[in-house]
Amino acid sequence: MRVKKKQMQDVRRPWQSIEKIYFVVKTLLYCLPLILVVGLLCLGKSDFEAAEGVVGDDGFQEALDIQKVPSQETLRQRFEKHARFFERLAGAAGVELLERTQVPVRG
Repeated sequence: MRVKKKQMQDVRRPWQSIEKIYFVVKTLLYCLPLILVVGLLCLGKSDFEAAEGVVGDDGFQEALDIQKVPSQETLRQRFEKHARFFERLAGAAGVELLERTQVPVRG
């Protein structure tokens, strides 16, 4: 089976849309810390220590489709280990947001 050029571009650049970002992040082995931190940010909590407060919160875990909340030490270690990936992901999501909302950007 021959792969088309467009399919190759999608494989090499998976973060061209927010939907693809979510799919890529959800399927990666180390995605749990990112999903958890985004959930905490949505609750207005911006530190790793806040993870301890949602341990055993079935509603929070069900809303994020996660089975287990890692400790704050595990979160910190995973973020440090995969910092470059998360940085690229956040940058791509920011660009996607600006493009979708058609915010005028001045140089």
